[in-house]
Amino acid sequence: MGSLSEAEAIHTETETFWAIHTELVAQYAGQHVAMYKGQVVDHDLDVVKLALRIRKRFGTEPVLIAPVKPGPRRDLQWRGVRLPQREIV
Repeated sequence: MGSLSEAEAIHTETETFWAIHTELVAQYAGQHVAMYKGQVVDHDLDVVKLALRIRKRFGTEPVLIAPVKPGPRRDLQWRGVRLPQREIV
């Protein structure tokens, strides 16, 4: 069995996000969370700072970064954006 494609990995993380959404809202409401292999690996109010830390830590591995907001399930937009290496401090 091979590794998941980037799209499959993000889909899996998205499903996990919604499965634990109630707990995420209780702990991280109003923030963005980063999820990798089913776990919250970081969080921040500032999505840019979070994305930069995640890029530095995980490189090009697919990590879901999503806003945590109360309410029913909604579509999360997958952008698949890659930050240029030079932006990492």
